[in-house]
Amino acid sequence: MRLCGPKLFTGTVCKCVGRGRPACLPLHRLANRFNALAIFALFAFFASSLPSFKGAAAQSAQQDRELHETYDLTPGGVVSVNNTNGYIRVTSWNEDRVKVDAVKRGRRDEDLGQVQIQVTPYPGRIDIRTIYPRNGDSRIPVDYDLKVPRGAVLNALATTDGEITVNDTVARVTASSTSGAITVREVAGDAVLSSTNGQITVGRIGGSLSVTSTNGNLAISEVASTLNARCTNCNISARGLRDDATVRTTSGAIELERVGGRVSANATNGRIRINDVGGDVIATNYSDSITVTNARGYVTAKATSGNVIVRGAGEGARAEAVSGSVEISDSKGRIEADAVSGSIALNNIDGKDVTAKAHSGGVLFTGRFYEGGHYEFVSFSGNVVLNLPPESNFNLTIQSHSGSINTEFQLKLGPGAQFGDRGPIVGVVGKGGAEVRAISHSGGVRIKKTLK
Repeated sequence: MRLCGPKLFTGTVCKCVGRGRPACLPLHRLANRFNALAIFALFAFFASSLPSFKGAAAQSAQQDRELHETYDLTPGGVVSVNNTNGYIRVTSWNEDRVKVDAVKRGRRDEDLGQVQIQVTPYPGRIDIRTIYPRNGDSRIPVDYDLKVPRGAVLNALATTDGEITVNDTVARVTASSTSGAITVREVAGDAVLSSTNGQITVGRIGGSLSVTSTNGNLAISEVASTLNARCTNCNISARGLRDDATVRTTSGAIELERVGGRVSANATNGRIRINDVGGDVIATNYSDSITVTNARGYVTAKATSGNVIVRGAGEGARAEAVSGSVEISDSKGRIEADAVSGSIALNNIDGKDVTAKAHSGGVLFTGRFYEGGHYEFVSFSGNVVLNLPPESNFNLTIQSHSGSINTEFQLKLGPGAQFGDRGPIVGVVGKGGAEVRAISHSGGVRIKKTLK
């Protein structure tokens, strides 16, 4: 019988080998052998599972770059997007869900990982936000493409550097961009839009529209309710407005067409053109011209440095030019014209109360006088010329301080009056009726018959 077998020694492990002799191995050397085997087995495990780790890394990188999610939203719910750098584009569909497709644009994955896209759904509301690290690089753009329910309220869409586009029907819109264009079409209700440095294009607004811009043009069409447009350094163009319009620009032109209500337009440095207005018009310009045509209400227009032209005023007009001429034509109602440094031309006027005063220029009137009407034409430095129908009847007071007086009408002078007197000459044409004053302080006065 062999007596040799495994035996334990202090610090060793022994076993029998040939002829019953024990072979012993120190414990520390045995531990090293087990450690080597364990490391080898662990390496083999990781090597066999390496493809799955590569897939997980790729998926993580994809999630760091893009977000594609859909969220439920109750009818009439609110969607807001607060972005810093990148565009926001919104379309609508017939589903009570919001589809969010967000893409980060950058070269390095480690940079993209620092930017977070945060979507917070609430009952009846979804808030979307781009979050940059504190004191981090905010130049990495994030672009948003959203599909929202047609009855959703977009309140608010905001980006610092990027465009905002809403191309399909939504309930209401509030949007602002610091440096980027805004385009909004098909809003069932109200819209409030603002841009610091970018053009704003708006069309087919079912409610009221409020739009402001510091340095970008405004192009507006088809607004069902009131318009309030203001900008600092831009042109404003609007047409197809069913209600009142209030428009202001500091440096730029104003062009309005087909306005159903009243108009108030103010420009500091740029022309004003207004056409086809259903109500009253108030237009003020400080350094350019004003042209108003086909206004069915009363027109008030004043230019500090520029001409004023009013055509087709339905209920009268008051036009003033400090350094420029005044022209009013094809208009009815009460007419008032005043030019400090320029001439006045009133053509085809149909009204019972007409006043024209030119301080440095002539006055021209073509129209008819109504019985019981009051008409006054004064020039301080220029001629006064009246073109009247041959059958006109009026009471005339006529005077020229340093010029001739000529009339093609037979004038019945009052007792003691005669041509050549320095004082005013009073007389009657025809049956009389209308009260007419024609006076030139430094020029002549001519009253002519118009051809039939």
